Amino acid sequence: MSNQAAVDEQGDANLAPQSTDPALPLVEQPLDLIRLSLEERIYVKLRNERELYGKLHAYDHHLNLIMSDIEEVITTVEVDEETYEEIYRTSKRNIPLMFVRGDDTKFDFAKMTDMFFNVNSGYLEGLLRGFRAGILTSQDYTNLSQCETLEDLKLHLQSTDYGNFLANEPSPLRVSVIDERLREKLVTEFGHLRQQAVEPLFTFLDYITYGYMIDNIVLVITGVLHNRPVRELLPKCHKLGNFPQLELIHIANSAADLYNAILVDTPLGAYFSGCISEGDFNEMNVEIIRNTLYKAYLEDFYGFCKSLGGTTAESMCELLAFEADRRAFIITINSFGTELTKDDRAMLYPKCGKLFPYGLAALARCDDYEQVRQVAGFYAEYKACFDSCGTGPGEKTLEDKFFEYEVNLNRNAFMYHFNYGAFYSYVKLKEQENRNIVWIAECIAQGQKAKIDNYINIF
Repeated sequence: MSNQAAVDEQGDANLAPQSTDPALPLVEQPLDLIRLSLEERIYVKLRNERELYGKLHAYDHHLNLIMSDIEEVITTVEVDEETYEEIYRTSKRNIPLMFVRGDDTKFDFAKMTDMFFNVNSGYLEGLLRGFRAGILTSQDYTNLSQCETLEDLKLHLQSTDYGNFLANEPSPLRVSVIDERLREKLVTEFGHLRQQAVEPLFTFLDYITYGYMIDNIVLVITGVLHNRPVRELLPKCHKLGNFPQLELIHIANSAADLYNAILVDTPLGAYFSGCISEGDFNEMNVEIIRNTLYKAYLEDFYGFCKSLGGTTAESMCELLAFEADRRAFIITINSFGTELTKDDRAMLYPKCGKLFPYGLAALARCDDYEQVRQVAGFYAEYKACFDSCGTGPGEKTLEDKFFEYEVNLNRNAFMYHFNYGAFYSYVKLKEQENRNIVWIAECIAQGQKAKIDNYINIF
């Protein structure tokens, strides 16, 4: 094909390889991203759930494309008439050469911008993967579980990436001190990443802190309801979720007061529209506030990650979908025997998980745990969690099985490159590591060595 191949009689669009002169500006307009992808393999989404992966040879300003060595993927969705489960089916075929009309394309610029990921975030991703290499291994946990005292535990931790983080703590060492220092180390590492981040990673890291803010708000409100001084509650709050207005929460008597006087100017203000009421706080209202805030937060975070596209969207949407579904299961189980109605319960379910919409509708109708188990049975990943959990000696609880599944998802997120999801997964994996260390420390302190192996391996 010549370098000036006209695609119509008027000659208004010339389909030809564009100049890649290095003297030209790198990126001045969106089509420059396509110019930089010439002779590279690209991803193009077409109408009717068709996707193309192939080598780009030429384009024009109408987004007409000439591609070769193409793999076409067609996705169809069917709904089982009995279970209402969505069944996704894909078919593939190889095409040697194709002319793609511009009006059929939905060009995914997010995937193309992966090539610029390292410009802004390459150093931080490298630093993060260095942090990840310091996560404790199964051999480290074996060594820790053989300790007889907390001083032995401290000594073994010194031989890991934790180093001398407990060196200045006087004897006798307490479990609460270990827990506090573990959190401080995570906050320090996260803060270092956050200080050097630029958009959109900076906003992404902010989203991670919003979940901790919600937990801190609920912790303080619950403590105040039990007549505990705020000055005693604030040190127990997670430092990743601290914000200036937190210490003023005790002056609020209702959700409306909390919003209007304190939270309206915080990042959580936008999430409060669904849980403002004039009623006084009680334990039921506080739990409704927690779950309503988490619902709005997860749906917002999911939408933000989806807008980023690329590998970030692929990994994060799966992680957040699991978190949404886990919360739906837990909300349903915890609502049994309470005053919460089925309609109120359904309003608390995040609508960004795999259970949406049919699974959530089924959960809303459940009356007991066995019915929840039956709903989970329609989803292979959740069926495995319910089938392998129990409450007997040596058995793991449903919460533990969910934690194990979450660890597996977060571990897989590190398999992706050019991916902000790895930052989220690192925080979640470190949280699990902290829970493991604190659990082992508690077993040692209380002399319960028989239960010491009930931690969750990460790597």
